[in-house]
Amino acid sequence: MKRLISIVFFLLLLQNSFAQLVSIATARTSPAGTQVTVTGVCVNGQELGNIRYINDGTGSVAVFSTQLNTTVRGDAIMVTGVLSDYFGLLEITNLTSFQNLGGGNNLPTPIVTTPLLLDESTESHLVRIDGVVFNNGGGTFMGNANYAFTSNGESGQVRIAANTNLVGQPIPSGAVSMIAVCSQYQTVYQLLPRDQNDIFISSSFYMTSPPVQQNISTAGFDVNWTTNLPASSFIEYGLTPALELGILNGTSGSANHTVTLSGASPSQIYYVKAFSVNGNDTATATVKIYMTASLSSGDMKVYFNRSVNNNYAWTPANNAIQLPGTFQDTIAAYINRSQQSVDIAIYNFENSGTSQIVQAINDADNRGVAVRIIYDGGNANSGLALLNPGINMLPSPTTPPGYYSIMHNKFVIIDAYANDVNKPIVISGSTNFTNAQLNNDANNLLIIQDKSLAIGYTMEFEEMWGSSTLQPNPANSKFGPDKKDNTPHEYNIGGNRVESYFSPSDNVNNQIMTTVETADQHMQFALLLFTRFDVLMLQKTVL
Repeated sequence: MKRLISIVFFLLLLQNSFAQLVSIATARTSPAGTQVTVTGVCVNGQELGNIRYINDGTGSVAVFSTQLNTTVRGDAIMVTGVLSDYFGLLEITNLTSFQNLGGGNNLPTPIVTTPLLLDESTESHLVRIDGVVFNNGGGTFMGNANYAFTSNGESGQVRIAANTNLVGQPIPSGAVSMIAVCSQYQTVYQLLPRDQNDIFISSSFYMTSPPVQQNISTAGFDVNWTTNLPASSFIEYGLTPALELGILNGTSGSANHTVTLSGASPSQIYYVKAFSVNGNDTATATVKIYMTASLSSGDMKVYFNRSVNNNYAWTPANNAIQLPGTFQDTIAAYINRSQQSVDIAIYNFENSGTSQIVQAINDADNRGVAVRIIYDGGNANSGLALLNPGINMLPSPTTPPGYYSIMHNKFVIIDAYANDVNKPIVISGSTNFTNAQLNNDANNLLIIQDKSLAIGYTMEFEEMWGSSTLQPNPANSKFGPDKKDNTPHEYNIGGNRVESYFSPSDNVNNQIMTTVETADQHMQFALLLFTRFDVLMLQKTVL
């Protein structure tokens, strides 16, 4: 600390030579476009890229420049640049002067805070939050990815930079403490941990693997997890997030935990919080959403609109099916079967080459089927104008604060809650409702007959819809990073294990990379674009 005081005193002596030198606290009150000269100690190095968050004892601010790429944590620097707003974050950019005044300086003590207290007063500061529980505990950290967490009932967001040594490390499954830089992107205050030392276990008893659902049946399932010490196993559960059904106990005296939920109904959603007790210590997981198996047929069909080679099929029963020029007819035929509801989430719906789908939707509406449509607000979606005027539709937001990116879903849910368990259908795949996508571009359709999956998809649809009624509620609807990880991920469909994830809330990128890492001999990708560099590099590493 003495060295930091000495440097600050030295810099104050320089103010006669540098009349524009101001404290960071003063600089933060100046409008964007103002040129300022400040000094401060870097609290991070290149692990966060070409940005440095600096502190001078009066405040903290971000400085962005490639000139800083050799500075490390503890370096004191003097910079002259222009204040700018980068998606809500105050930065000093366009440096006209930069000087490294020496390294080895003590860093400021992190501000102990909570997620709801992150604001302009903590922006660019080092902060500490205790009791952090990651929603995706047990997965793997990926670079340039966001992770939701809770702390004492408050929600926050962590962003893992690609250069940190946290990439590839397990996401803690129990409560941890975290030191990080408080940054900002648009309206969200993000925490930027700098390395593995910034996330640490503050308890001597914790979960070493997160709860997972196994042995799913129509009457229940098992919940399994592990802890670092032997303990007793429990789950608190319910049909709602209130966990109103009470507590079930399982194994005891072991670090491997199993609790069995039995006596359930088919296609039933359960909210489950697993916890272990070791003496006076308790390790608790976040609430997870699980689904029992359905009594549906579990029939799955995969169709392609280009030629297929069945030499690679495991058995003739697994042969892929080509439907050249008949994707539109197939989608329309399933919609024509609907009796109660049709929910459609579509990125692009054009008025050319889609007349059969348009007619099927209108016919469903005319016979009293509840039709709801979500579409990407940034596309023309000219086909929607051909639909009955009474059909309820909701575009994804195209302006802040709700807009973050495109609504790229392409799925149809038919009769999700039908009493006849062989009526619910989920149609998904890569196909938009356009002439080119249906007939020319290489695409696929995945059609699954399963009530449990249809209910899970409906939960995702209604999160964007903002209600469970026929009318959307835009004030309550969630798109992009506003969405939560709040649908089941494990299903037993016709005796087959099926996983389901929605982006960006369910950490889909991590699920893809985890699956890629399981490859032993072969990998084949059918993609329009490789937009994730980390997936591409992992593919090369595995190969």
